[in-house]
Amino acid sequence: MPIDFRPDYPLLQVQPVPRFVYDDQHLNNYEIVPELTQLTTEDWEDYYNTVVRPNSQIVRPRGQYAAAARKRRSSEGSADDKSATT
Repeated sequence: MPIDFRPDYPLLQVQPVPRFVYDDQHLNNYEIVPELTQLTTEDWEDYYNTVVRPNSQIVRPRGQYAAAARKRRSSEGSADDKSATT
C-alpha cells in the first residue's frame, strides 16, 4: 500500500528549545494536585482554552495557535517596551 505525503501538510515540525528550558531546575519545578477539587477556576479555564476548545472546533485554521502566540508575544513585548521607556 503506497503512502501519500501531502506537500501542503507538515509531516514533522521541529522547534529549537533553549538549553535552560530543560535544565533540572526547570524540569523539576512543578506541583502535583492530588485531588481535582483543588484545581482553581483559572486552572479549568486554562485547560478548556488550551485543550478542549481547539480540539472541539470542526474547522480549525492551520497555524491558529502560532498566530495567537505571536500576537500574545507582540502585545507582551509592547507592554515591556512602554514600561522600559517610562
